[in-house]
Amino acid sequence: PGCKAILDVGGQDSKAMLFNDDMQMWTYRMSGICAAGTGAFLDSVALKLNVPVEEMADKVNYDSNLEFSSVCAVLSATSINKFKNRFPLGEVIAGACRAQARTVLSGVGELLFNYKGDIVFQGGVASNRAVAYYLKEITGNNIIIPEFHCVMGALGAACLAAKYASIKNNLDIRKP
Repeated sequence: PGCKAILDVGGQDSKAMLFNDDMQMWTYRMSGICAAGTGAFLDSVALKLNVPVEEMADKVNYDSNLEFSSVCAVLSATSINKFKNRFPLGEVIAGACRAQARTVLSGVGELLFNYKGDIVFQGGVASNRAVAYYLKEITGNNIIIPEFHCVMGALGAACLAAKYASIKNNLDIRKP
């Protein structure tokens, strides 16, 4: 209740939604066909580092200043290979998670640039608390991760379907 901003980052796309009080409607942006800013990027990093993606946040060195120059999911191997033998694992993972947060915000998250308030973070990438940490650090906003963050989109679709099912017999679909 009262949610006004949502970041939904899954394996294949990312979305940002912001509620406009004046218009009483949601504005949204969705990523294109590129995997940057999605879980596919973190999957490729985890594969290169031989670390299960579910364990990445446990290994992050939050004091690290390591920056990735490219967060392209396809080209991430270049950055990972460049850093993995020169820096401790925790620093490399920190750089990847920070890059993930920056890419989400520079893509779909630009919708939230002037927003101040809580941001609901959902989708599979919300399982990575390090990405949430860097989203908070970059935006200055509180990041809320719902208990069922991985299935919030499916729950929303189910609610819409239930609502439609309850009114479908009352709809007049005849053309005038």
